Amino acid sequence: MPQCQPRVDGVEYWSEAWWNEGFKALDDAYSRLMGFIEARGRVIGMLNGDLSIMLKDANLRDFTLKVILGGFRDECLNNPLDPGKVGECFNRHAMGRFYREVLGIGLTNEDLSTLVNRAQNVGLEKAGEGLRISGDLNSDVMNNVNTLRASFSKVYMIAHRQEPEPVNYEVKEPRDLLNALVDFLNSALRLLPLYNRFTFFIQSLYLVPKPYLRVMYCDEILSDSVKNLMSKYGVRLVNKITPGIRQDIDDELAVIGHEKGSLGGLIMGIIYDIYEIAYRLNAGDYGIRIDDEFRKYVQNYSTYLDDFYIKLLNAKFEGKCCFWLKINAEHGSINIPVHGRCELDLTSLLKEYLSCDVEKHWYPQLRMKYNEFVELFAPLMFLGLVIPESDFPDHYMIVG
Repeated sequence: MPQCQPRVDGVEYWSEAWWNEGFKALDDAYSRLMGFIEARGRVIGMLNGDLSIMLKDANLRDFTLKVILGGFRDECLNNPLDPGKVGECFNRHAMGRFYREVLGIGLTNEDLSTLVNRAQNVGLEKAGEGLRISGDLNSDVMNNVNTLRASFSKVYMIAHRQEPEPVNYEVKEPRDLLNALVDFLNSALRLLPLYNRFTFFIQSLYLVPKPYLRVMYCDEILSDSVKNLMSKYGVRLVNKITPGIRQDIDDELAVIGHEKGSLGGLIMGIIYDIYEIAYRLNAGDYGIRIDDEFRKYVQNYSTYLDDFYIKLLNAKFEGKCCFWLKINAEHGSINIPVHGRCELDLTSLLKEYLSCDVEKHWYPQLRMKYNEFVELFAPLMFLGLVIPESDFPDHYMIVG
């Protein structure tokens, strides 16, 4: 136990019992994730066959119609339908739209237009001959779900922990699978750093100067005993930015972060995937009440961003865009070219250079001493508001 009191309540990084407790929320989310994936697989298996046969089956007909045509507009059913217009034919909160766009289950645009056009002459059952429901329609949410599954599995392997048993979701009606996804998501949201001290701690180690880490968590955070405890669970920290003075000074003042492929990096990936799913469901307006959780987190700590931008640019945090930075350190000085701005959302993990009046902004070449850099950037790094770009060394994103 540290000699001082950490400045973040509820973080007991020195206690193995606290680490075990932290995994309980991961266990709950992972068990519900796998339960949802298995339930989705059963639905795909149940609908795997010639569509005409399923429409003739009294036990499957209603379920099938809700999946492929739930919320489809009458005017589209009664007129010739072009494949390119299929998406426009679903009502905003339609079950069929949710299955296609979120769950990745349904007829392709071409097959759905074929079904509708044929049915106007021969009826639905005969129109379905030769058509099959796909369980592999393009879905950004399911891409995130599959990435989450892989990340969770690696977390348990690295931490040497047994994976929890999947929750059993019974799907009798199409809405049951939607409810399974919502149940998983509600559990996953409890993993986010705004609500969870364990993941907040993991995030605070994503990119942070050692001197600031000592201030926030006491000297014990960098002790051998804590290092060994974290290593037991797969958390390994390495130097990310050093002042470039001398090896012993560089090590003392370094900005550290999670080693690539370690548990901390995997948990950060899980957090970002949860943010993305919440963002996509919020933006898609599917009738599910969910907030843009990343924006909520940013707004919660906007006073720190105000302080940062007032010191840096004499202007407050705008809350609409982000800056791309490259941080170069040498001989005790920092040189930071500002590469541009991008939209503040998590689409493609903020990798797209987009509008935000790019032509109207001057991008400075920031220069400062290393200690000034640490003083200015440390609070935002600690809060996870300076995000390393995994594909480009020394590149970072900072919301602004």
